[in-house]
Amino acid sequence: MRFRRIGMGVLLALGIILTPVKEAEAAIASDAPFEGVSWELAFEQEMAAGIVQSLCVTRDYIVTLENVNDEAGTPDILRAYEKKAPYNLAISIDTMNFEHCNGMAYNPQTEEIVVALYTAANPENRGCLFVMDANSFELKEKVKIADDYNILGIDYDGEQDRYIIQTNSEGGYSFKILTSDFQIAEDLGEYAHTAKGDNFQDLCVSGDYIINFPLTLGLGIGDYMNVYSISRKEMVSSSHLDFGFEGVTWDEPESLCEISPGKFMAVVNVKTAEGKTVARYYQTTVPYNYEVKVVEKTAEEEELKTKAFSVLGGEGLSLDFTEHKGYHVEQVLVGGKPVNIDEDAAAYKLSSVSTSQVIEVIYGKSVSLVLVILGVLVAFFVISTGLLLYYRHLQIIRRRKLKRARKMRYRLQQEQIMI
Repeated sequence: MRFRRIGMGVLLALGIILTPVKEAEAAIASDAPFEGVSWELAFEQEMAAGIVQSLCVTRDYIVTLENVNDEAGTPDILRAYEKKAPYNLAISIDTMNFEHCNGMAYNPQTEEIVVALYTAANPENRGCLFVMDANSFELKEKVKIADDYNILGIDYDGEQDRYIIQTNSEGGYSFKILTSDFQIAEDLGEYAHTAKGDNFQDLCVSGDYIINFPLTLGLGIGDYMNVYSISRKEMVSSSHLDFGFEGVTWDEPESLCEISPGKFMAVVNVKTAEGKTVARYYQTTVPYNYEVKVVEKTAEEEELKTKAFSVLGGEGLSLDFTEHKGYHVEQVLVGGKPVNIDEDAAAYKLSSVSTSQVIEVIYGKSVSLVLVILGVLVAFFVISTGLLLYYRHLQIIRRRKLKRARKMRYRLQQEQIMI
């Protein structure tokens, strides 16, 4: 049995539970996350004129841009769908022209959507990005990135607060890193040779990976997903995709976004056997590593040790707590909330991990056995001495009472003799 310091519970309640801990990180589990995955049809939208070119997910909506044609005077169609099934259409706007509107990126820090045009029917739009408000969908500004190429795709990297773009063929289909204020920070190289077709669609960024569809329309080889590593500056996989089409005579995957960690949504334009053009939205979940961070600290906020574990989604993790001399496990917090543990707990088990999380292990100071025994002996001595003194006190009182009683009897006897 370990012995706990009085008042530790109060310290825990008032201090530790309210202490913020940095959120843990997560990442795609492999270089080929889309190899053999199954795609589920989430919803679809019949097209009246053009086809959907780009897709992004904002705080409130799934937003798409439908290019009617590339002419400068023809407005495109922006649609915003609810983020939960059945993904009802909430907003439809056809007052702005984004040319080919080939790429979109949502920045939650600025609440903006950035559109990559891809074309420049209007010469003034060459190498430009359009920025609009993500809530009102009103155009805010046009940002010039370059004069010698157009921008094919774009996404926002929230972990690094930066944008990743891909240039068109004039720029060698190069990937470039932009700062959050749209300044070119780094060139990741040209990737024209990596396409199975002769072009690329919009891109998506997840951790260290850039993901996009190569344009294979009309080649008869099916659909593919390319994955590139930002840090290694190379393509790391190209996976054949199976959307499970039935009654489809033509298809073109256009854009992809990550709607939650490891869960992706893709928009694929198809023509049905009935001659209809339909934008279909498919979703899939890829193998994903979640980070479980274990922070060991005292009730006084002194950090003892921090460890991080990478856990494949769906798997469990057994944690053995460190033995710190002079301390014992006082409490365990998962996501800031206390969990039940045995009094002498030295371990905790997570089952079916599905999110990154922080586990705080709170240590209380232990009292040594020698001190406990000494304390018991002192307490025994004090209590024994007290009882003995009390007993002696009772004896003195008793003697006094007996003495007074004898005197009283003697007086009574003398009074009777005199009578």
